[in-house]
Amino acid sequence: YLPQCLDSIMCKGYVNWEAILIDDGSTDLSGEICDEYSQKDERFIVIHKKNGGAASAKNAGLDHASGCYITFVDSDDFVDHDWLKTVLAVAQESAADVVEYDFDKVYQHDRVRVNYFPERTYFSAESYLAQYVQTWTSSLFWNKLFRSELVREVRFKSERRCIDDEFFTYKAVTDAGHIVRISDVLYHYRQRASSAVYSLKNQHQIAADSLDVLVERYEW
Repeated sequence: YLPQCLDSIMCKGYVNWEAILIDDGSTDLSGEICDEYSQKDERFIVIHKKNGGAASAKNAGLDHASGCYITFVDSDDFVDHDWLKTVLAVAQESAADVVEYDFDKVYQHDRVRVNYFPERTYFSAESYLAQYVQTWTSSLFWNKLFRSELVREVRFKSERRCIDDEFFTYKAVTDAGHIVRISDVLYHYRQRASSAVYSLKNQHQIAADSLDVLVERYEW
C-alpha cells in the first residue's frame, strides 16, 4: 500500500510541502521504497530508526517537521489529489488553526463515507472539545491539519497505546483560536482484516486505553 500512499501525497495542486517518512525499523521493503521516493523527489525526507512503535514514529516526525502546518498520513491509507490545496485554502481563508475534513473507509470492493458534515462549521476550542462526547471522529489526528505552533510541545505517549489519537488531539486543539470542519472527503482510511487493531490483544488494550483517556481528558 505504501506506493499508493506516497503517490497520493505528491499532489499536483500544491508544491510547497515536505513529507517526513519514518521507517520505524521495518522488516519488509518499506524503507527501500521510501528511499526510492526521496531520490525521485527531494520533498520526501526519510528517517530510518530502530523500531520504537507507532507513537515513537510519529514523535520522530514531529521532531523533524519545519512547516507552518502539520498533518499525518498512515502508510496504508491515501489522500485525495487536491487534499493539501483544499485544506490550506480553508485554513488561510478562515484564519483557522485547525481544519478537520471528512474521510471514507476503503474496503476491498467498496468505500463508505463516515460522516456527512455541513459544508463548513466553525468552532472555538471549547465548543470543539464538547464534540468529543458527540462525534467520535473529533479525536482522530489524521483527518486534521494543525497550525504547527499547536503541536510543537505536544507528543504521543511513549507507552504502548492502541488509540494514540485520543491522547494527542485534545491537547493539540486546546489553544486553537479557530477550528473549521469541512464536508470534503479528503482522506481514505483503508480497512484491513489483518490490521493489528483487530487482534484480540489489541482489543483489550483499546478498552484499557479508553478508560485511561477519559480520566486524563477530564483532568486536562
